[in-house]
Amino acid sequence: MIVLPPALETWAYSARLRRGDTRVQALDWIDANVPPGVRVAAELRPLPGPVESRWAQAPNLLRHDLGWYRRQGYGYVVASSDAWQQWAIPEGYDLFAGRPPLAEFGGDDPRDMLGPHLAIYPTGLSGQDAPERIAGEPWAGGARLAGIAIGRPAAKTPWLGVQPSRRLKAGQTLGLRTFWSVEQPFDRDFFVFVHLIAAAGATVAQRDAPPWQGRFPTSSWRPGTLVVDVNDLPLPKDLPPGAYTIAIGMFDPATGAHPPLSVGGRPVDAIPLGQITIEP
Repeated sequence: MIVLPPALETWAYSARLRRGDTRVQALDWIDANVPPGVRVAAELRPLPGPVESRWAQAPNLLRHDLGWYRRQGYGYVVASSDAWQQWAIPEGYDLFAGRPPLAEFGGDDPRDMLGPHLAIYPTGLSGQDAPERIAGEPWAGGARLAGIAIGRPAAKTPWLGVQPSRRLKAGQTLGLRTFWSVEQPFDRDFFVFVHLIAAAGATVAQRDAPPWQGRFPTSSWRPGTLVVDVNDLPLPKDLPPGAYTIAIGMFDPATGAHPPLSVGGRPVDAIPLGQITIEP
């Protein structure tokens, strides 16, 4: 083993600093090339902060096939040498994605830059990938609700995806991902509401929050993109067994005004997403 003198070690580290950090470069690329609201899964820890991280952590991308990531609403995935434990990209990742990386960060040698070797792949996500389509062409302002993913958050990675199901228990979390196909821009920032409605019509649980916890407000949504939002709803522990209706919509938190909501061309107060069953 060759031991470098302290001065050479300092010089080498300074050179790596000048070349930058692969994680920062990848984030800059994502900000420049991935439209607001398009989801990313990465073999990286999430970014800390008061709003939702730009990516969701996937400890091992190869644990699922690419179709699974599309069904969960991911438009891009980021592979990291921290996960595959070598510098060169293993062949399995290109086979997984069906193509070479769209972008790569990291030099030929791990000593060239700070950070892991990163490779970004597109998933080919479209509105057709939503696991459930909502009948009647539902709209909220300039966005069409192309579909949803609904169920229980995955046991080991609840932030990453949901296991399809409409049968839950009181006290669990209803996992909900909404796929919004943006056709026209929004002129203001709306919150998304999710209501759980009992048979008698009372709202027994609700969630009111900005899309992406505020990272991508509706005014940032670009026409021609598919925005996928996480709208998970904690269920009350004392929720009685039975059938409940889920409804979703948008409102202006400053005024309470709604953008035009419609299903099948008819105005509605909220878009119904069907029922779930709370088991004993």
